[in-house]
Amino acid sequence: MSRSLAPKPFSVMLARTLVAIAWVPVAVLSGCARSVEVAGDLGPQAYYRTGFPIRDVSEELERASASAVEILVQHSYDTYVFAEPNAPRMSQLRVPGMDVRSLAADSISVAESTTSTGVVIASRPTRLTILTTHHAIQFPDTIVQYFEADGREVGVEPDARAIERISIK
Repeated sequence: MSRSLAPKPFSVMLARTLVAIAWVPVAVLSGCARSVEVAGDLGPQAYYRTGFPIRDVSEELERASASAVEILVQHSYDTYVFAEPNAPRMSQLRVPGMDVRSLAADSISVAESTTSTGVVIASRPTRLTILTTHHAIQFPDTIVQYFEADGREVGVEPDARAIERISIK
């Protein structure tokens, strides 16, 4: 049987086009749509699942939570308080051999504890390596507090301002 390569009459092509157009809504509304149930309601679970692929991730969560630790950091400062009329300037305290205690009107020793968190990234029987933030464990060696300026010392260099208290680690 041989096929003819002659062009089809217009009426045949029109009939095929109309049939194809009629089937598009039927295909879209029924044939191309299907429902698939991914997972039914399994009720309360004793384990955690991921969204995709569905699997139990409880072990990974327990390992991750066990690696988070609380860090207790203790620090102490000796604070020297100065009376305003005799309060030193920073330049005076930088003189070699200067004894801050002799200028102080009062002294206070303060020991404080702060807590932070970290993650154990390596462990050995006698040693842990913990990843944490720098500001959680590092404190300045010296803290200087100046008397309030009251408008008369605004813009004055710190060396010219009177020190109210100085805390030294």
